[in-house]
Amino acid sequence: MIEDKIKTRNSTYLRLVVISTFIIGILALLAWIIDMAYPRAQSDRWKSEYPRLYTNAGYQKLEQTAPHKANFSEDELTSKITNQFGIRDDILNLILNTFPESETQSTIAAIKMAQYFQAQIGVNDPDKVNFLANKAAAALSCVNLPMLKEHQFIKDFDMLLRNTPARLAEEERIEHLLNGRIISNDYGINTSSHTERCNHLLGEPL
Repeated sequence: MIEDKIKTRNSTYLRLVVISTFIIGILALLAWIIDMAYPRAQSDRWKSEYPRLYTNAGYQKLEQTAPHKANFSEDELTSKITNQFGIRDDILNLILNTFPESETQSTIAAIKMAQYFQAQIGVNDPDKVNFLANKAAAALSCVNLPMLKEHQFIKDFDMLLRNTPARLAEEERIEHLLNGRIISNDYGINTSSHTERCNHLLGEPL
């Protein structure tokens, strides 16, 4: 009698293990499917909501300068990136909601600046970080906004860079590498024309 109860209990336990394993497997498969489908769905959203990103040659050049992924936690420092420019989706949303469609160059300049900022993540070479900071400063100078609106944009952008403890720590690490260094606009070309400087910078690879 006791042996029958033990057998029944063991049989029930095994069934529960098999069922639990099956459910976990199904959930893992669904998570994988959702994760694979999410970037495509988001990409379709960019095309639907912001068709200008796909019809202007200037934006297509930005696709070619998307920063390479570094060895850091994507979830902690960059979250989901589903756009073709390789920058955080929330930062791209900020840019596209700040600049009107008519301000193509300013939008491109802001995206370029974001690419340079993102390219700093995980970099330990102070000279490289300084180089990227100079490029980001130059890109910002190519943004054309009224003073108060530009100030608000810079404030909002900086808040997004630091909106989690991990991102705040990374920005402080980068600032430490830049400590004592001069940040100056680096357009990659020597000319007195601001228009020529910006045109050169915005078509330049990272």
